[in-house]
Amino acid sequence: MRTRNPTEFIIDKFKENGNSIIYPMYCVRFVRSLLSQLPEDWSSLDREGLIKRVREHCEFGVTTGKLKRKRDKGISGYIYEILGS
Repeated sequence: MRTRNPTEFIIDKFKENGNSIIYPMYCVRFVRSLLSQLPEDWSSLDREGLIKRVREHCEFGVTTGKLKRKRDKGISGYIYEILGS
């Protein structure tokens, strides 16, 4: 079954995997393992497309208060800290 809320789904899957920070650029392999549960249009994305889509949904998570945007040395762009439980 495919999720209707990719933002919440991605955050939950990262938490279940024991991660407290989402690094969009380094999570492509993990997200690819979830493609069968994400909306169909995700399955046609290449690496750059997946990174962009994860970043977009992380930004949605920031606006809803589920994630906190941060900078990290040596990484271009933002990383996202998962807030609360």
